[in-house]
Amino acid sequence: MIKRKDSGFTVIEIVMVIVLMAIIATVAAMIILQGARSFGDMDVRRELTAEGRLAIERMAREIRLVGCTTSGIACTPTGEITTYTDTDFAFENVNYETRRLQFTSGSLKLTEGLTETVLADNVTGLDFDYLDTSDGDAASVGDVWSIRATLTLSKKGQTLNFRVRVHPRSFR
Repeated sequence: MIKRKDSGFTVIEIVMVIVLMAIIATVAAMIILQGARSFGDMDVRRELTAEGRLAIERMAREIRLVGCTTSGIACTPTGEITTYTDTDFAFENVNYETRRLQFTSGSLKLTEGLTETVLADNVTGLDFDYLDTSDGDAASVGDVWSIRATLTLSKKGQTLNFRVRVHPRSFR
C-alpha cells in the first residue's frame, strides 16, 4: 500500500496569507504616502518662505528710500507719495526716481521708471497701511510717518503671511 502524504497549503491558508499581506501593504503604503506628502508640503513652504522673504525685504528697502519735501524742521512726504491705496503704493525716492509697488494678477510688481519687475508670484494678498506718528491711520499723505506692508503668498494649500513696518529714512 502506498501511503499518500498530503503536502502544500489549503485554499483557506492561501486566502488568509493574501488578506494579511494586503493589510500590511495598505498600512505601509499609507505611511509612505504621508511621508511623501509631508515632504511635498515642506518643499512648497520652503519655496514660499524664500520668495516671501526676498519680496518683503525688497519692498522694505524701496519704502525706506521714499523722498520727502522739507518744510521747516519736519519732513513730509506730500509731493513724493503719488498713490497710496491698500494694494498700490507709488512714490518718488530720495534720488528723484519713480517707484511703484502693486498687487496685480496674483503677483507683486515693482515698477522702476518704465521697467516692471515681478518680486513675487503666488500672491493672494497685499495690504499697505499708512500710519501716523501715533500708529493710527494717517488722515492724509502729509501725515504718513511709517508704512506697514502685509504680503500673503499661497500655493498648493499652503499660505504664509509676511509683514514689515518701515519708517522712511528721510522722514524726521
